[in-house]
Amino acid sequence: MAVKEVNIVKTTDANTISPVVAFEAATTVADGFLVPYDGKDFKTCVLVNNTGAAAGTVTVKGGEGFRKAEDLVLAVPVGYTFFTVDSAYYKNADGEIQIIGSAATIEIAVIEAR
Repeated sequence: MAVKEVNIVKTTDANTISPVVAFEAATTVADGFLVPYDGKDFKTCVLVNNTGAAAGTVTVKGGEGFRKAEDLVLAVPVGYTFFTVDSAYYKNADGEIQIIGSAATIEIAVIEAR
């Protein structure tokens, strides 16, 4: 399995400039991304860049938490979008969230506001 691990970029503080976010492509489309998820749901955003010519999807894999859910499939238009995740439903036992894009043109970045 060649899952791409994506680090969360955390803002430094209120009223200051924070680091630049770099979008990452999956190592292989089928394996997708793993995001270490230890922050607050309402402060963490998954940014998606679809560089393809057509809309696609991202699938947030159902987690292993106390509120385990089915996979969540979100439509992704061409260009930039973002979403938040309720980690109680989608975090796995290792504290990570797995996201799989429908094509190699799906890139993600993750930010957490302080």
